[in-house]
Amino acid sequence: EAAFKEILPLLEVMGKQVTYMGASGNGQYAKLANQICIAGAIVSTAEALHFATEKGLDPEKFLNVVNNGSAASWQSTNQGPKMMVDDYEPGFFIKHFIKDLRLSLESSSAERLPLSQLALKQYELLQEKGFGDKGTQAIQEFYRLKDID
Repeated sequence: EAAFKEILPLLEVMGKQVTYMGASGNGQYAKLANQICIAGAIVSTAEALHFATEKGLDPEKFLNVVNNGSAASWQSTNQGPKMMVDDYEPGFFIKHFIKDLRLSLESSSAERLPLSQLALKQYELLQEKGFGDKGTQAIQEFYRLKDID
């Protein structure tokens, strides 16, 4: 903790929120846990948009309802609109997200992280289809694929 406090001014220049997480390695676990949260939020946003569109709902109106209600998330607010216009410009690459999801599964009992396993399978399939260098919001393409099991 002393080393953290010593370099805290430098870290605050690099990031908006800097939090001491305890023993060495805990920061990495916090990042992986954060990625698990993102996996759930972004996959559910893509799936909900797919369902809403399939049922004839206006996706913009639907996202407006979601983002002003209890299902709102950073992913639905920021990535949902990008999904609607097929904007796959990466803020975070699929290939790096796959790495983080794999690390989270390797760091835990895999059977206890079923959401991470599901998201990882979806993202791995997208990488196989050439989307590895796209942004994580390209997860919506999973719902467009016709040749999957």
